[in-house]
Amino acid sequence: MTVWRLEIARLWRTRRLVALLGVFLVLGFGEPVLTYYLPQLVNGETNGIKIVIPPATPAQALKGFSQNAAQLGILVVVIVAAASVALDARPALASFYRTRIRCPSLLILPRATAVAVASVVGLVLGSAAAWYETRVLIGYLSPARLAAGCGLEALWLVFSVVVVTTWATLVRSVLAVAGWSLATLLVLALLDSITAVAPWAPTALASGIQDLLPGGGGVPWRAVAVTAAATALLLAVATRLAGSRRSDR
Repeated sequence: MTVWRLEIARLWRTRRLVALLGVFLVLGFGEPVLTYYLPQLVNGETNGIKIVIPPATPAQALKGFSQNAAQLGILVVVIVAAASVALDARPALASFYRTRIRCPSLLILPRATAVAVASVVGLVLGSAAAWYETRVLIGYLSPARLAAGCGLEALWLVFSVVVVTTWATLVRSVLAVAGWSLATLLVLALLDSITAVAPWAPTALASGIQDLLPGGGGVPWRAVAVTAAATALLLAVATRLAGSRRSDR
């Protein structure tokens, strides 16, 4: 069995694949339903105060899915990625791999790629579920817009997995990898509050679906370029660090 097939099998046997797919599918099927029934649940009069929420729109349902995917979805992705790529969290397993695999990239690429691909598949399935539920309950929205926005958010997920992979070559425990990775992504999210930096920040891609909905801001091309370059750079750094750690043993 090759290293690549081993990581795919590990992702399935540890049920990490179920977690990645499940969170996006639950959000995809659930958010449009909540958006559709929210006006009926909230509209009314309480203590003389009349509350009126206008009928839901397709854009609102998909925007809600995008927001939840960028929060709860990325949290699950980071935790699963940390558990998968933190090779040195298990010293015996790390020694086994490092004495048998000579190419540093094979120590991290199969693990990171398996999680990244599973995360993107989960996002695509969740987006498709959200579009279907929205079409049935609320109304039609162009699937082309959704697909383009999904592509932007997929790049954000891949970047996040690479951030986790880089931290996995710097610290050892799963908890430390997850903690430092989430802290890094949180710092990047804070950059959105800086007007001059926000269009360039990778976190701009986290709202890719929202940006391509009617009334959105369009494709954040500067953030796409920065995120793609940063992903390649961090992956190269992680590979080099993985090789250096092996040579230190």
